[in-house]
Amino acid sequence: MASLNLRAGKRCTAMSDFVSAQKFYESGISFLNSDHWEDQYELSIELFEAMVDVACTLNDREHAKHYSEALLFHAKKYSDKLSTLLLLVRQRRLSMELLEAKRLSYEILQQLDEELPRLVAEPGLYEDWQLSEPALLRSVVLRMVQITLLDGLCDYSPVAFAAFSPFYLREAEQDPVRGYRLAKLSFRLVDNLNATACKANVNYVAQEFASWVCEPFQSIAESHLIGYAAGRQSGDALNSTLGYYFHMLNGYLSGTNLSIIRHSSGDFIRDLLRRKQQFLRNPTCLFHYQSVAFIDGLEADPTAVADGFDDSLPSWEEFMLEKGPPDHTMQCNIHQLMRLLLFRQLNEVDDIPVVLNLALEKQSPLRPILMIGIFYEGLVSFYMARRTMEKKWRMKGEMALASMTHWSQYSQWNFLNKALLLEAEMRCFLGDFDQATKLYNDAVVASHNHRFTNEEAIASELAALFYFERKSYHEALGFFAHSVRCYEEWGASAVAKRVDANCLLVKSTFSAVRLRESSLHFASEYSEVTVALQNDGLKSCMIRSDE
Repeated sequence: MASLNLRAGKRCTAMSDFVSAQKFYESGISFLNSDHWEDQYELSIELFEAMVDVACTLNDREHAKHYSEALLFHAKKYSDKLSTLLLLVRQRRLSMELLEAKRLSYEILQQLDEELPRLVAEPGLYEDWQLSEPALLRSVVLRMVQITLLDGLCDYSPVAFAAFSPFYLREAEQDPVRGYRLAKLSFRLVDNLNATACKANVNYVAQEFASWVCEPFQSIAESHLIGYAAGRQSGDALNSTLGYYFHMLNGYLSGTNLSIIRHSSGDFIRDLLRRKQQFLRNPTCLFHYQSVAFIDGLEADPTAVADGFDDSLPSWEEFMLEKGPPDHTMQCNIHQLMRLLLFRQLNEVDDIPVVLNLALEKQSPLRPILMIGIFYEGLVSFYMARRTMEKKWRMKGEMALASMTHWSQYSQWNFLNKALLLEAEMRCFLGDFDQATKLYNDAVVASHNHRFTNEEAIASELAALFYFERKSYHEALGFFAHSVRCYEEWGASAVAKRVDANCLLVKSTFSAVRLRESSLHFASEYSEVTVALQNDGLKSCMIRSDE
């Protein structure tokens, strides 16, 4: 009976019915003999390990603790403990008990005779959110690849190649095409090895940290759904959750309608709260709050717009004041830059650090949200450069332009429109208005052709402001109107209202200018008629005098 319950539980796990699986495993354990750790050792290990697995997936800490302690106490070999220990690392990660997860990870590696450098005296070890030290991640990944090359392929070898691919995107040894090919190789290995257990892991790592080099952001967003589905099918709840999170995030960045993002992110947060998982809650809150603000305005309360939220969620202001670890700080900065730019609150940007420099300093792998952050930082920097004439803002803008221009060599779809718009802003700053005119128009067209509705709206608004400053009111009016349409198509109703107010201002200015021109034209015509009449009168007088 214990064996039958184990088989039934595994079948439920394969169908992602974890609640039923837990019941079958509990039933199977109840059918074990009183001295099962001696007489039924292999079956006991398998049942208890399966029970820990499903308890970790359901975030059932009580059952995970109870059954894992029993297994670890009775296991005769360390290899019998290994799977359970790895499950506990995952459970600590999901619960955001990162210090304990790190300690347990290093302990496992030491037991396996793996000598990795450990920065015990480094304070960052206790402050960083990342499970692995960023400075040591390269060593871990290289060791994974080395083991694969020495001992041959296994089911988790694709993870090693997927994790290694982002290193080719870094500044020192940059070869983006090779990194992209390595990511594609990891997908091929998953298929050839039928490595379904790691498919979700490989998909999210390769798509998020390498494939964006050559593939459209919109495609990356959809591809993350493949990892989400693969994780659900294989019972990999962690990487399935990551896949869906990155699907939403990349959709938000690439211009998916904000109502869809708001709805899906709200459901995602409620699900995390229901499962009492801190993992990914805060970064999801950031773009959920942002969506609410863009739709309903800055005064809207994002925690009150959907049922199921509770008082445990921090406010936007709390996120900005307590930004936390480096990776979360970068995301806070990026979302804050977006908000300040789209609501034109650009008097508040002085204290935001450089996104690109912070990413390099913390050795954070490049990915879509960082690239978008660099783009927004460039737009804000050129605006501040025109307003303050300070050299630091021009340098920040030029750094962002150089980055977008560089990456547009590999993916014009993702980066050409951004490079064009940043260059237009730079030309405007330098006073090269003829070239700026062409670049603004090209940026709007490229954004439209590459389906970045949000960036088409931004490019149109900046072009309108440029034409307005040049007193080309007819062109400014057209671009403002187009910007409003694009913002509405994106779903950013509050931003569209702000731009529409500018549109009304341009209309009134344009009308006043036309009225003044008409008055001047009428006055000019009146003067000409008067002079003509006077001349005719003078001629008449001269004729009468002659007579």
